[in-house]
Amino acid sequence: MLIHYGDMESALATATDWKRYPYNRASDRESYSQILFDMLGLPEVPAELSGNITMHQCLRLMYVDQLTPVFKIFRMDEKDSAIRRQAVGDLLCGAFDPRIYQNQLELRLKERQYEAINQQLEGAKTLLATAEDFPTLQMMDQHIQSVLEERGQVAGELDELRGKRRGADPFDTKGQEAIEALKQRLDEANAILTDKDQDISELRYTLQDSDALIVEIERNLRFLDQGNTVRETFGPLAFHICPSCFGPVKQSSDHEHCHLCKEPLESEQDRTRYMRIRNELNQQIRESKYLREARAVELTKTLTDRNNLIRDRDQVRIEYLSLARNYVSDVDTQVDTLSSKLGALNNKLTELDKRKAFVAKLQGLIDHKQSLNDDISALKEEIEALERKALARRQAANTAISRKMLEILSSDTETEEFEEVTSATIDFEGDNVYLEGKTSFSASTLNVIRNAMRVAMFQASIEDPKFNFPRFLLMDNIEDKGMTEGRSQNFQRMLVDLSRSLEREHQIIFTTSMVADDLDIPELTIGEKFTAERKSLRTL
Repeated sequence: MLIHYGDMESALATATDWKRYPYNRASDRESYSQILFDMLGLPEVPAELSGNITMHQCLRLMYVDQLTPVFKIFRMDEKDSAIRRQAVGDLLCGAFDPRIYQNQLELRLKERQYEAINQQLEGAKTLLATAEDFPTLQMMDQHIQSVLEERGQVAGELDELRGKRRGADPFDTKGQEAIEALKQRLDEANAILTDKDQDISELRYTLQDSDALIVEIERNLRFLDQGNTVRETFGPLAFHICPSCFGPVKQSSDHEHCHLCKEPLESEQDRTRYMRIRNELNQQIRESKYLREARAVELTKTLTDRNNLIRDRDQVRIEYLSLARNYVSDVDTQVDTLSSKLGALNNKLTELDKRKAFVAKLQGLIDHKQSLNDDISALKEEIEALERKALARRQAANTAISRKMLEILSSDTETEEFEEVTSATIDFEGDNVYLEGKTSFSASTLNVIRNAMRVAMFQASIEDPKFNFPRFLLMDNIEDKGMTEGRSQNFQRMLVDLSRSLEREHQIIFTTSMVADDLDIPELTIGEKFTAERKSLRTL
């Protein structure tokens, strides 16, 4: 959809000042439904639960066509579902609370995470049953410390033996080359670590800068909305003192020009500029958050790489120091035995480090599981509280629509069908309207009921600010299903009288082939009038 931020005159005058928005949303691009929802002040319905509530879905309740069966209140649609209809009804009745759907999405995610952790813990229990069991990190640290002490003792004995032999046998060429190779590997590892530390510092600085930028843009957006609210509430500000020279400003009765700079006041142009700037700030926020996420992922990966490099570097350093201090050209049987034992202890330490990491991961899973369990309980309680509040609003909206609907039906020409009707129920999920729990009426009466329900919802939305139903109604079936001329014209007059009684700006469009004579005036009718002699379909 192409959208122009301006009035109709400027839209028709330009072919370039338009912005193009897709049907589907993307991570870095809004859909046109999101743009329209934002302009109308409508909250967004998460797509995962509601089936992607779009402007098209809202129009299904605002447009009455001829092809949809008269016992349905939503226009027919291929991609239809009960949960989607209920979400649309709640949204337009003001009973929709985005926190319910957001919490339900978060609850689903945390429940999946909880189940995944449960499965991992079950697998870990099986593994621990067949391996040496180290249930706590404290026990693991004690075991590792014991092995380190034993390794230190063996290394000391080995150093002492090699010290006695160092004077007898000088380094040979092969030993020197091995030491140099280890030294080169150690220097390369330190250089890489230095680069990684620099990368981490830059990423952290960039993340801090991104956070500051997002806060600043969001602050500007709030100021922009506050400024627009002040402008719409109070209009142009009147200065009594000049902000430049601090002298008194001469007041003028001319309200079409700024009393300070004398430039013409153009409220529509201000509104256009406000919407354009607001959209640009929202786009900047989305792009900044998208880039911040990517940098956060990169920082996590870089930190993991650094930890792995440190472990490899320390292993090379141990080998280098051991060889540089203790290398001799020949080692007797006792030195060989101690060297083998030292190697075995090193391997054991490596295995213990792995087991410690496993135990730490296991403990982390247990802690995470408990945290998820707490979050799930809190989310369920919050969802229940919000749903109780939404239910109360839903019932209040239904009551308001029902009351106005019965008033409309009481003015119908065939009121005998509604003589015993004292209540009406709108079932968005079931796509039906019930009068005293009944839906069995003639086709023409069902048509009146469906139209009356739509008009009642439209009227309630104008009188109750909690409704989100736009002040727009389109009905293409006034005398559908065999309705008599008198009944149709009575409904037409009711619509016109209702429109004239409403104090807020709105628009009602309806089509009829039996327009009442007193309504067939230029103020109300648009387009040609077709008759049996002058048909709408005719040859040229």
